[in-house]
Amino acid sequence: SHLQAIDDGSGGVIFAGDINSPPAMINLGQGQTNVQGTAFIGRAPANGMGVSWSKAFSGTVGTSPYPAVPLSLAVDSKGNAVLGGSFLGTLDFGLGANSVIGINSPSTNGFLVGFSSAGTAQWAVAQTSQGYTDANAMALDGSGNIILSGLYQGGTGINFGGASPFPIMSTNGEVILTKLTSNGTNIWTKNITDAVSNGYMGSLAVDLTGNIIA
Repeated sequence: SHLQAIDDGSGGVIFAGDINSPPAMINLGQGQTNVQGTAFIGRAPANGMGVSWSKAFSGTVGTSPYPAVPLSLAVDSKGNAVLGGSFLGTLDFGLGANSVIGINSPSTNGFLVGFSSAGTAQWAVAQTSQGYTDANAMALDGSGNIILSGLYQGGTGINFGGASPFPIMSTNGEVILTKLTSNGTNIWTKNITDAVSNGYMGSLAVDLTGNIIA
């Protein structure tokens, strides 16, 4: 299981995590309706009394549930949150046709979803491939653009919702570094090759001039 939390800039805390079980009712605190899923995100107010809002979700393959795993979290200056992680099959954030949908892959894929400061899902994008992908570290720059890193392995290209995939041939696993707009549109993608074993980039930061520190 994973659990992480970050200050939302107004004294509250945005938190996200998952439970290592089939989809179940998750009680996130006083006065909040239980939510059902394997992963969750919410906001605790500054006074620590209950939660202001919460959402839960899980992946689905056919009619069978599969876990969704939150791995990275960031909050902008307005309290809007961006959550990244991994899933298998279809992951529905209640956005109708804009739900995150994976492809016919035997491995998990990465996801990104943006939430307003009130907890409403605004957009979602899949990080799809015929191999394994995830979204395990994230930072925002001063304009709200998203810097994302993750692992890619076992395919010939990775797609962030665009018409053409970023071409990569990987067998050992490579680190993918991506910049996206504040609504999840890909700006650029780069890969960092490790010829020996799986690469990993566990943390990211952006300085005041937009330089990326990993």
